[in-house]
Amino acid sequence: MSAEAVRAGFYRRLGSLQGRNRTFYSGAAFHTHDSSLIWQFTETLLPRIATA
Repeated sequence: MSAEAVRAGFYRRLGSLQGRNRTFYSGAAFHTHDSSLIWQFTETLLPRIATA
């Protein structure tokens, strides 16, 4: 990812996809390449998925 794309809001737009069409995403694109942090992030999505 280029610095320009990050400045232009790439991650903000990526995050806005969460929940759209009842679809949720998880993985290193949404968080650092650390499996424990990815799992923690995924756990925060579970309540949103359950109510979607």
